[in-house]
Amino acid sequence: MIRPTTMAAFTLCGALLFGLFEVKYDVQSLEGQLAKIDRDIDADQRELHVLKGEWGMLTQGQQLAGLAQRHLAAEQLKPMAPGQLGDFDALPLRADPPAIAGADPSIESVLRAMQVSELKPETPSPSRTPSSAAAKPRLVR
Repeated sequence: MIRPTTMAAFTLCGALLFGLFEVKYDVQSLEGQLAKIDRDIDADQRELHVLKGEWGMLTQGQQLAGLAQRHLAAEQLKPMAPGQLGDFDALPLRADPPAIAGADPSIESVLRAMQVSELKPETPSPSRTPSSAAAKPRLVR
């Protein structure tokens, strides 16, 4: 007759054997995924190498000079004259108020200047409490 300790040892060996095979196949699967990722990285590096070579060809001085002559001569661009640039005296100072349509700083003039004059403040309804009526009015279309 088989003793209980022998039966426990066989059961333990069987469980360990099953676990070993499971781990082995998981590792093989992961190695296959790693090999696929390595192949993808190599393909991307080769493609990047080709693209860098193409970029070097396209940015050569002779190529750029030909493109500039062909595209810029058609529009007859000329060098900038000093009179085309402004001077610092024409720039507004920070202390100057912003120029809004008119000198009236009311909300209507600001809304008109922002081209949203069709927005009107909502009038509070009588069901509101005095504290909610004192809150900021909402704009509605």
